[in-house]
Amino acid sequence: MRYAIAITLMLGLSFGLINESFRYQSTARLFEDDYDLLFDPARIPQIEGSRLWTSLSNFVTGNEQMFSNISAPYILIGGSTNLNQWYPGFVYDRRASKNPLYTGLDDPFGNQMYGEGTRSEIDWEDDDNNGVFDRRVTETESREAYDHIQVNDFYVGIGTVRNDKRFGIGYSRVNYKNTATDPNDNFTWDFTNENLNPNEITYEGHALFGGDDIYKNNENEFILSGWLDREKMAIGLSAEVALLSWANEAIINGDSSLISRINDTTTWFTGVTVLDSTDQPRNGMRIAVELKDFYDYNEYAQGRFYLRFFMENYDYADGAMSYYYNAREALYADFTWDTTDNYTYYDGGGNEKGFTLGTKHLFEVSENFRFGLGAFFTMSSTYDSTVARDTMVTVTTYDDNDGMTNDPDDFVQTVWSSETWMTRITGSSNSIMVPVGAEFQIANPVCFRLGAVHTLTYLDQSTVTNLIDFEPERTRTVDGTGAVTESMVDPGQEPVGSEENTFNKIPSTDYYYGIGWKVNKNLQIDLMGFANLTNLSNWRLSATLIFD
Repeated sequence: MRYAIAITLMLGLSFGLINESFRYQSTARLFEDDYDLLFDPARIPQIEGSRLWTSLSNFVTGNEQMFSNISAPYILIGGSTNLNQWYPGFVYDRRASKNPLYTGLDDPFGNQMYGEGTRSEIDWEDDDNNGVFDRRVTETESREAYDHIQVNDFYVGIGTVRNDKRFGIGYSRVNYKNTATDPNDNFTWDFTNENLNPNEITYEGHALFGGDDIYKNNENEFILSGWLDREKMAIGLSAEVALLSWANEAIINGDSSLISRINDTTTWFTGVTVLDSTDQPRNGMRIAVELKDFYDYNEYAQGRFYLRFFMENYDYADGAMSYYYNAREALYADFTWDTTDNYTYYDGGGNEKGFTLGTKHLFEVSENFRFGLGAFFTMSSTYDSTVARDTMVTVTTYDDNDGMTNDPDDFVQTVWSSETWMTRITGSSNSIMVPVGAEFQIANPVCFRLGAVHTLTYLDQSTVTNLIDFEPERTRTVDGTGAVTESMVDPGQEPVGSEENTFNKIPSTDYYYGIGWKVNKNLQIDLMGFANLTNLSNWRLSATLIFD
């Protein structure tokens, strides 16, 4: 009925900014640039001088095609500097876009209409074939369809140096909102069937529906890090705590009516009122602790060792539910009024936890050639349990309008049923990643970069669905005399549970390449995506302004 909005829970930094430089990406995440140091606050003091990152830096999605002459819906600004013993840095981006979608309506020439569209049709009819139009049928329909995204990403960090110790604190925030205007929920419809002789409306219909689906994601992450520097090594420890909240929301209101005025003697009327709403907030927390050791074998070789533990949990907030209400009134010779309430309450939550153990080894083979390789092992487990309690109640009131009291033909009927389903997903993921990267000078000041990452991933998942509570459909009828009858529908043989197990083994090798060009002491240009030298539209560019 409405556009689907998927929620993906991911580990890593909570904000949407790209936190990897083009140098880091193109060398298979082995050789860092200044930008990569920014997100470990205690390493900001290692950034020499001052840096300025702008929208030219390509750090919002990392895939902006700057030579394609296509606009991008964001603005980015960031930088780092030093203030005596304090080294602050920040990055901010804002994205806002509202894109019209296909409304489902076409214009008279068959062209699709986007955003807000209205179409009218008139049909002239000659019922007795005497050459004179007897009736005119008019239908007008309008629909709206949009996808509206608003994003604010922000990171700020500050580091300091005290003798052989470095300390830093950072904060990041993401504020994401996606508003989907579904044309099936946002429309008007007007229909008239009109006699031209005499001039009177014999039948008309109206409908008005409106409301949006909204997905929100808000994350606030705090980062603490510290490093202890020794003659041949540096030991770092960092902790990240993120507060998570996201929700699906919708309130769809609608009214429709059908009216018949046949010969102006008896009016037949049907009216429907609809409320379709969703309020499913979820809250959670992500915690990660990482221990790092950078050891200098000599002035040309360094080994880096990593151990990271992470955990994430989330739960449905109190009152998470979806609700559907339908009220229908029908009047002709008799009268019928019925309402349907269907509401589902959600409960449960989930978690993901695991660790990563890895190492990198970086070598400066010569003045013009650097080489690196590494190995990482990640193990994680996931658990998600959701209980959905669905209840349906329909109440129908009937009056045959004969004026009789205590009429056995009149009645009030209530029909209800409920089901509670539990879905439990458990899984594990084990992966081995082996990166290899190289960087060499083509001609000063231009260097070429290559990287490859081979990954072997094992995924194991089990999905269990069980019916944990059930009330079959029951009917209670009270007629006009007060007599009560009750009945129950035999549900028959139906599935009440299932279990699915899957196992995947996924090998992959990804390749990267890039060029770094130190234009002058104030400008660094990095390029990726230039495999087709004659098609600049695919080139990706990142520019950093440097001030000593």
